[in-house]
Amino acid sequence: MGASSDTGFDFEDITGLPWIEIDFTRDIKQARNVILPRIRKKLGKVLRVGAGRKSITTSQSNQ
Repeated sequence: MGASSDTGFDFEDITGLPWIEIDFTRDIKQARNVILPRIRKKLGKVLRVGAGRKSITTSQSNQ
């Protein structure tokens, strides 16, 4: 549940979810290989990285 503002920044409440600060290429690799699987397990949802994009989108498998 993000909120937009005039600054163009959004936020998400990730309380209780695994996360990582991404500063370097190695951080992206760790996010994909370690953090993303933990988020998938925690949420019980299918998460996929969009083709050609770096953002993560969610979709529920039973809708």
